[in-house]
Amino acid sequence: MRTKAGLERFSTVAIVLHWGIALLVIANLVLAENAEGLRGPARGALMGPHTAIGITVLLLSVLLIAWRITHRRPAYPQEMRRWERSLSNALRVVFYILIIAIPLTGWLLVSAHQGAEGIDWFGLFTVPPLPVTADKSGHELIEAVHKNFGGAMIYLIGLHVLGALKHMFIDKMPYFHRMWPS
Repeated sequence: MRTKAGLERFSTVAIVLHWGIALLVIANLVLAENAEGLRGPARGALMGPHTAIGITVLLLSVLLIAWRITHRRPAYPQEMRRWERSLSNALRVVFYILIIAIPLTGWLLVSAHQGAEGIDWFGLFTVPPLPVTADKSGHELIEAVHKNFGGAMIYLIGLHVLGALKHMFIDKMPYFHRMWPS
């Protein structure tokens, strides 16, 4: 499949996974930010969906990576400079690491609580806790890693969006349409 400009598009499955994961990650970043500083039921009302969305992101990310392994991605347009291709490849690898590591560290964080019962997945079933325990310092370390990965994700999303805008408005290249649902 090609764009109107003749560029090869990503597959429909890749596009759906890309945008689905993107929207869920952004929603989770907003939920986490809004839960910061809250306690008790107010925090739980935000962190319940946050953890369920995190498990969803983990599952969709595994599917995305499996799809990428088994399906060729479109070649970069020839007009892209070598440094842009290299940066794109590096960012993609870091995105893949983070979309797996952030939910895993979140699951680990929930599981490390004394008496952890797992993650309620939108009232449909419970994802069991991982078989781990942590003392206070271990729990704080896991939480710091999880939060720092989330912070890195914010910067990565910003860089990704800036790159797309650069290609669209400065380079006048329709690369964005390769990943936009049509």
